[in-house]
Amino acid sequence: MDAIYFRHPSTQYDMKCINRELIKAYTCFHPRKVAATQEILFGIATGNWGCGAFNGDKQLKAIIQLMAASEAQRPLIYAAFGDKSLVSSFFTVYDYLEKQ
Repeated sequence: MDAIYFRHPSTQYDMKCINRELIKAYTCFHPRKVAATQEILFGIATGNWGCGAFNGDKQLKAIIQLMAASEAQRPLIYAAFGDKSLVSSFFTVYDYLEKQ
């Protein structure tokens, strides 16, 4: 899945950009064809996609990927690479969404 370089990081919060990233992630995560005998969809192993050199916001990208994986009905295995702050904020949002 390709990532967008955000020369001005604030542009990634525009709904146009968020929708583009959400559709792209969903398209990549959605199973193309599931065999009739297959009961479990494999999880998606991912991480800080589009962050680092691309100037993406880790929290925003994590939520986008969570939303796309949820809509595709696939488990998300997220590698935070030791970023305890990201893990904490991610689980706070996840717990909140799960209760809704």
